[in-house]
Amino acid sequence: MAWDVVDFTVFGAMLLGVGVIYTLAKRKADNTAYRFAVGVALAATFILIGVNGAVGIIGDESNHANMMYFGVLAVGITGAIMPASSHMEWYARCTRRRSLRCWSP
Repeated sequence: MAWDVVDFTVFGAMLLGVGVIYTLAKRKADNTAYRFAVGVALAATFILIGVNGAVGIIGDESNHANMMYFGVLAVGITGAIMPASSHMEWYARCTRRRSLRCWSP
């Protein structure tokens, strides 16, 4: 199947989005491991959306079961944007107690 203008536009928007997000993450973090993890996550997301949109993972691209892979991305994005303050409070509480009781609610 030949690509048309819409296919090139969507692919270009995906490339632009990945580039902008990686550039923002690179400016925000000085940690090399964090930059590498962001790059791997963006590459995996790009490949998942590209393959799912082009040929489909389950059956062809019009199969509705392919939509569940966007749920995987939604869970990852939700976990990434959760407020860090709640995690930091939990960590501070655990280091103050220095016991296994911090694992209980």
